[in-house]
Amino acid sequence: MTDSSLLPHIAEQLYNQTWEELEVLEFRDRLLFPTKALKRRQDGTVKETPILLRVPREADLRKARIKAREVGLKEGLDLDRDKDLLDNLETICLLATCIRNTTEPYEPFVATPQELEDNFDLSFLESVYNKICTLRDIANPHPVELTEMDCWTLVTAIATARHTLPLTAYAPDSQNTFMLFMVDQLCNSPAYKSFLEQHGESIPVSSVQSD
Repeated sequence: MTDSSLLPHIAEQLYNQTWEELEVLEFRDRLLFPTKALKRRQDGTVKETPILLRVPREADLRKARIKAREVGLKEGLDLDRDKDLLDNLETICLLATCIRNTTEPYEPFVATPQELEDNFDLSFLESVYNKICTLRDIANPHPVELTEMDCWTLVTAIATARHTLPLTAYAPDSQNTFMLFMVDQLCNSPAYKSFLEQHGESIPVSSVQSD
């Protein structure tokens, strides 16, 4: 189900917000992030319903897989040949767990995965799933191993925000990875090579060496 083309856009939006602006709730040791469920009406307008997204844990992922296999068997899917369909169904089952009501005790927004499929378009469900993946990274207190795509997404977010706030979503080790990535890009750029040709000999050795 995942549409990777949505990830940079969603990540940029979330990284441009401070923790306070995300308006995070905590309930029974679980983090909940407010957003809206979107549905197109007959007249073309969009219905917006406030919801919360709960960051999934390992047990949620495991239960989603078990539920997907259970539903898949009931619907006549072949667990070996219909792997793509089962993967999509597993995502739907996870979303049914992660999308919550906005009032305590913040129960699931829908009763079953099927209800989620019946009431929302695939494009909306894809965007929510991608947002949940990004929120997991933001909520993760441990270093995240940044990929090249992550680094370029951060570059876009920082360029748009015109400050380094998006970088603060990551732990120091991940920030260091990003900085080294940027140094590598700059060192390979024509502008840097031109700078070295003109000023390389005048740069003190101590200014380019670490202590």
